[in-house]
This record gives sequence, C-alpha cells and structure tokens, in this order.
Amino acid sequence: MRTIIGALLMCGICLAGCSAQSAAPPTPSRATTTATTDNPVTPAIYLKLMHELPYFASSSDASLIRLGEATCEVIPEDNGWLISVKNFTDHGIPAEQAGSAIQYAVSTYCPDEQVNLPN
Repeated sequence: MRTIIGALLMCGICLAGCSAQSAAPPTPSRATTTATTDNPVTPAIYLKLMHELPYFASSSDASLIRLGEATCEVIPEDNGWLISVKNFTDHGIPAEQAGSAIQYAVSTYCPDEQVNLPN
C-alpha cells in the first residue's frame, strides 16, 4: 500500500500536462454525493480544488479521482501522512501542493481519517 500513490503517478495515470478526457469520470467509490458536516468536500468540489493546484490543473478528472482514492489507502498506515507527502514530492509535486491534494482527498474520500493528518 505504501507505494500505491507512487505507482499511480508513474503508471498510466496522466497528471500534469494531459488533456482532460471527454468521458465522464468514474463514480468515486468512497465519497458521498452530498456535503455534510462530517464530509464538507463533495467530489465536484474536490475536482475543482485539485484543478486549481498548478501541478494538477490539466489532469483528467478520472486520474484525480483515482489519486484521491489511492491517497486514502495510504493515510491509515503508520506515518501515512508522511508517506503520502513523500510519494507526491518524489514525483516532482511541490510539497505545498502535495499537502493540499492530500487534505482534499481525505476530506472527500475518507473524512474519518482526518485524525491522521497534522493540524
């Protein structure tokens, strides 16, 4: 699990510099479809926030959804936050954008894991 983000970043998942896919993105498996107090970031808001990060601006929605879900596989592990940041930064993503991407993913796809993120 520790290398799942790295594998996604290296294999077939187009992040930076890719044109958006015309097909509709897959339905996120762990996200809710409406905002709640426990999960204030909807999948649509997640995608909007991710596209505002310069590194991910031209990424496809489907790639960002897979990345968000993969992030939530790593976060529950011991030091999952640090592992996730390292996976992102090892692939050239600036640390500040990595932190934002991780926060957005957790808020959307695994809000119960917020306790594993630094304040």
